[in-house]
Amino acid sequence: MDKPRSGYANTEGLKVYYEIHGGPPGGKAPLVVMPGGLMPIEAAYAPEFLVRFSKHRPLIAIEPQGHGHTGDRPGPSRMEQLSDDIVAVLDHLKVGKAHLLGHSLGGMMATGVAIRHPDRVASLCPVSAPYTFDGMLEELVILQRDPTHIPSAELIPLLPTEADFASWRAVFQRVNPEPKSFDQVVAKLNVMLAQWSGWSVDQVKSINAPTLVVLGDRDFMRVDFAAQMARLIPGARLAVLPDTTHMDILKRDAWLEPFLEANIGRT
Repeated sequence: MDKPRSGYANTEGLKVYYEIHGGPPGGKAPLVVMPGGLMPIEAAYAPEFLVRFSKHRPLIAIEPQGHGHTGDRPGPSRMEQLSDDIVAVLDHLKVGKAHLLGHSLGGMMATGVAIRHPDRVASLCPVSAPYTFDGMLEELVILQRDPTHIPSAELIPLLPTEADFASWRAVFQRVNPEPKSFDQVVAKLNVMLAQWSGWSVDQVKSINAPTLVVLGDRDFMRVDFAAQMARLIPGARLAVLPDTTHMDILKRDAWLEPFLEANIGRT
């Protein structure tokens, strides 16, 4: 795989890191991908994933506030600001419209862009990303709001492992401008998610980009909630990937590719 071009976009006092895979932005609207919470690009997206999707159009991968190469801001984290930071990267790269694909937290951010900046979104694909945290499994909501809760035997196999957290921490400590701040970032992110009221039903109904809602059948997000989300967004489609968890859904790139391309084809 060719080495990506990388850089930073300045927004609201923060330098947001991005990588460009495939051709330079300019012709086709690029695909912009955002990883899940705490995950750097290199941990979230395998080289095969990046090659598969950058062959169709330029691919821009973004590390949001407090992730990978991107530092943190003082004060509490806000979902609205994380979404606006994506648009700042597009502005920096002189990209008008883009196709958005975000996993987990990245999908919540991408949904926010479609709500707050509809003129910048060619298509939307939130993966394992409800529009409100209450759309997650009931026990996961309890765990998010009560860190002392001990996960059940049923939930544990679905959660990130200690090895996952160790790998994310290792990348953070290697590339972040504040390498010792990982635990602080984790705490801020948990507070944000616990307190976030979500995007409203009316906001979700206002999304006008062709949308594909994707999740696994053993995901953090409830299948019934994903179906409701797809019904709220005009013309949205729903894809439920079999035998797939929250943590391995991005390894289903061969399954995801035709679904995503069909959704992009509706633009």
